[in-house]
Amino acid sequence: MAKVVKPFPYAADGFTLEHLVPGDERDFGAATAGLVEEGFIATGEPHPQVPDAPDPDATTNEASPPAEDQDDLLDEQTGRRKRK
Repeated sequence: MAKVVKPFPYAADGFTLEHLVPGDERDFGAATAGLVEEGFIATGEPHPQVPDAPDPDATTNEASPPAEDQDDLLDEQTGRRKRK
């Protein structure tokens, strides 16, 4: 059983809306995890923490700058390495 902490409309049968208010207790079945995550309901159990998504701006494999002797291998127009 879970307890409502924020009011929201809920249709247990998929058709009939019921306006739930804080303090109401229901079994939300498969919807429980999502409703807990969104903060609409609370269960007596601590809800699992969703790991943070990796920062897309963070670089994990920073490329080292090219060595001085490799500068002549770069094509100035395309920025690509030339073949030897």
